Amino acid sequence: MSVPVQAQQETDGTESFWRSLRYFSMYRLAIAILFLVAALVFGDTINLGIQDPDLFDRAAAVYLLFAVAFLVTLLRRPR
Repeated sequence: MSVPVQAQQETDGTESFWRSLRYFSMYRLAIAILFLVAALVFGDTINLGIQDPDLFDRAAAVYLLFAVAFLVTLLRRPR
């Protein structure tokens, strides 16, 4: 028995949405890691957080925590 065309298109669209959201979450995690590592390793040699470096470090750490939480939530979602 075959799946109706409309149901198949909705399934493909839904899977495409979740796949793209997963890629976006991985990208967000990579950017968060990049910011935090750059702030901790390079410190004052680059202009990240030049006004308040401690605030930038804390904001990068919080962004990393949120990125991890969103990715874990997305990966644990029922299929």
